[in-house]
Amino acid sequence: MKVLVGLFVLALATASQAEIRWSIDPTLNGKPNVAGIPDIAQKGPTCGSAAYMNLLWHFSNKPAYLNAKTPLIPHKDPKDVRKEWNATTRTMMLSFADTMYGKASIKTLPDGTQKEVRTGGRGVEDGLFAYLKSVGHGYSATKGTGLSLRRNSDVNLGKMRGLIDANQVFTATWNWPGEPIGHYLSPVGYEQRDGSTYFSMTNGWQGAPNEHDNRKEPVDAAYYDVIKVKGTNATQLVTFKRDDEAGTSNTNLFKNTEKINEVNLSLTSVMRDGIGHNSQIKLKGKSPDGKSKYEYYLQNTEFEGKSIARIDLMFEPGRVNLQELAVGMQSSLLAQGLNWDIRLLDANGVDRDLYFPAFGSELPLTEDELNWESSSVGLVLTSRGAGLMEGQDLAIEFDTLSQISEADLGAIVRVTSLDGTLQDYVLAEPVPEPATLLGLALGTMALVRRRKRA
Repeated sequence: MKVLVGLFVLALATASQAEIRWSIDPTLNGKPNVAGIPDIAQKGPTCGSAAYMNLLWHFSNKPAYLNAKTPLIPHKDPKDVRKEWNATTRTMMLSFADTMYGKASIKTLPDGTQKEVRTGGRGVEDGLFAYLKSVGHGYSATKGTGLSLRRNSDVNLGKMRGLIDANQVFTATWNWPGEPIGHYLSPVGYEQRDGSTYFSMTNGWQGAPNEHDNRKEPVDAAYYDVIKVKGTNATQLVTFKRDDEAGTSNTNLFKNTEKINEVNLSLTSVMRDGIGHNSQIKLKGKSPDGKSKYEYYLQNTEFEGKSIARIDLMFEPGRVNLQELAVGMQSSLLAQGLNWDIRLLDANGVDRDLYFPAFGSELPLTEDELNWESSSVGLVLTSRGAGLMEGQDLAIEFDTLSQISEADLGAIVRVTSLDGTLQDYVLAEPVPEPATLLGLALGTMALVRRRKRA
């Protein structure tokens, strides 16, 4: 079973600041940059919620998010975000954990010790976008935050450095080989010297130098762990080894197990303003038999030269008759002779690898963690051919037998490339349009007037 694992922020704390290439500088004019990236402590196996909370903190201090009717983070005092910053972020981090990992419970292990476990969440990225949707800040048409994920062969040392050089805010995922366990962190800077690359990163596990939970300043370069990677070759894999510990915090990555000596990066996740793509769903009115007619219209405008071979639409549980929706959309695909299939999402079966969260936890995992279940529901569209190449589109008209609210058709959308190495996460949300037109942002695709069939 492939397991999604940790996201990490890299920044260098031991060298002088002038030597470090920061993505978001932790200081401004010699003072702490409160709009930088903090290093929030996790509670229990919830590293994903802590890592994304670090990124959201940075976005929350931008005017568009800080002064919105519903702010991205409800700062105690928007004019001084230092006030009660720790209490605010801790409360939100635990709320994220409930959505991403599921509600917490205490289990007694065979040796008599007690451990906090979680199950029944929506998965880390789905949970993040459920929150963004609830506060109106997920990427939708022209504004909000989106997420781009790179997997496996698309992750190497050069691309990691490139993200920091481009001032991207991102997380990165690593896993312990052969074990269903990993850790989320968040990269913020790097330095190359002595034939090695030194990354500075957040680390939700508490331990030196991360004993900062009650400090006054939310952002401080001293909070970050320094992690060493031997080598500077752009094409090499990003591998952290326990024995590369001199002058680093490498041992913090191995503190919960004694039998693992190296971990490998397998995923990076970039959060940014917008994605650069649009899409729509049209409400086309009602037919004589009273059915409501809709049309999804998707176009691949730009996906780094890759084709789109899979489109996941994840809905709020219990809000949409997914079987009915799937039948209506499949009929449209067949009638148009389009080379796509549709099925129900199986988040605890064939699609489990996309939802099983990182458990930055002690081994062995409990039975509840190994058998973790997702509450995510939705539809999966899969191409039987080469997928949607750039400039190609997909139009699916369907009607509904039951009453489905246009708002409920809004969805978390994940678009995956044909080779499986690139994914975009965005939101599909209603956008006011003239007359009966209902717009939705659906991810890496855009509405155009002309059509070219895939």
